[in-house]
Amino acid sequence: SFRMRWFILVTTLSTLIDDVEAHAFLLEPRSRNIVRKMNNAGEYCPYCGQGGGPGNVASRAGGVYPSELAINSHGLCGDPFQSVTPLDPTVDQETYMQFTTEPQTAYTGGEVVEFIIAVHTHHKGHFEFRLCEQKIDTSTSREVGQACLNEHVLHRADPSVEYGDCVTNDVRGDCQPLDPNHPERWHVPPPDHMVTTNGDFSGTGFYFMRYKIPASVSCTHCTLQWYWAAGNACMYDVDYSTYFQMIAAEGWNSGAWSDFALSNPDKLCTSLSYGEEFWNCADVAVQSGDKTPPPTPAPPSPSTPMPTPAPPVSGSGFCCWWPTSGDI
Repeated sequence: SFRMRWFILVTTLSTLIDDVEAHAFLLEPRSRNIVRKMNNAGEYCPYCGQGGGPGNVASRAGGVYPSELAINSHGLCGDPFQSVTPLDPTVDQETYMQFTTEPQTAYTGGEVVEFIIAVHTHHKGHFEFRLCEQKIDTSTSREVGQACLNEHVLHRADPSVEYGDCVTNDVRGDCQPLDPNHPERWHVPPPDHMVTTNGDFSGTGFYFMRYKIPASVSCTHCTLQWYWAAGNACMYDVDYSTYFQMIAAEGWNSGAWSDFALSNPDKLCTSLSYGEEFWNCADVAVQSGDKTPPPTPAPPSPSTPMPTPAPPVSGSGFCCWWPTSGDI
């Protein structure tokens, strides 16, 4: 089962993950950085895909906020990872444009899928996922790669449909109400909403979330991008307050989810005060979900019946007949 695969993966990772500077990473599907770590290929901190930190991202952005409007402010997959140099790499120098993998899982267009994020240091904020119908690597410019990813900004699956038993302040993070202004956002719940494990991996919690793969998508090697805008220093935009005021009115403990949405709604990230951001990439495949049956062949056209001769009529000296079907 899916949860059994997750347990086996977590058990394997428990011997590999170093706590140094740990934040978060995309665990399911397996991101390029965690595959590199599992393969002992040189990744010491798979949690650290934050573009060199908010100061570096802001510097590269040149006074533009948010970073999505400053495409060269960060690598599409989180490069440079924390403490990695150079701080302003070219695409050819970026580790996770060089290091790609075979597709780690296969989805079907139109289906609901479950992602897992492993979090070691909790920074609130929100997650987003984007899907490009091609492999993004060193042959792809940041502009082209991000434009491709933006073609499919994935939307959350409706928790009332997926679970059917969600309640207010449900400890299952994925039971949070949909954000009507941002169906792509999964707001990071408080730490006590994480799934935790014992043993060497006990410092990390796991969030499970369900998203919809667009029915139109089909690709043998596509790229999934995970994005995390942290919310511990400032809020990404004013829509945070709108969302958390909405769910507070429904009885949710919004204050535990956001430090500022209710108490300090003007505490917004800007070009001068970037919040920390993270990106990971995973290689996946999506098979066509087109289940439309082939068109039913039209029934053969009925043939025009041959006219039926009338019986001969006796006459004096001869007999004759002619068609009576109107075909003359």
